[in-house]
Amino acid sequence: MISGNSTETVYPQVLRTWRSIAQYLGVSDRTARRWHQRFRLPVVRCIGRRVFTSTGVLDHWIERVSALEHDIKKKREAETAPNGH
Repeated sequence: MISGNSTETVYPQVLRTWRSIAQYLGVSDRTARRWHQRFRLPVVRCIGRRVFTSTGVLDHWIERVSALEHDIKKKREAETAPNGH
């Protein structure tokens, strides 16, 4: 990924703990785990309690979830809008 007009290439960072994942998302460890269970936060579970993901994967997930929320909001607004009668 290229950052702005800079020629510096920015590579996604690998996150290997719930704490680092939560810090990247700006939430608690518990919330990150809950998002993984409820909203399919893209985290790979390895043997035991080990997990990993990357900042690029999380950024894509955030964009996808944000777009979905936007679509749902628009649909609700259309459903509750007066019919003009």
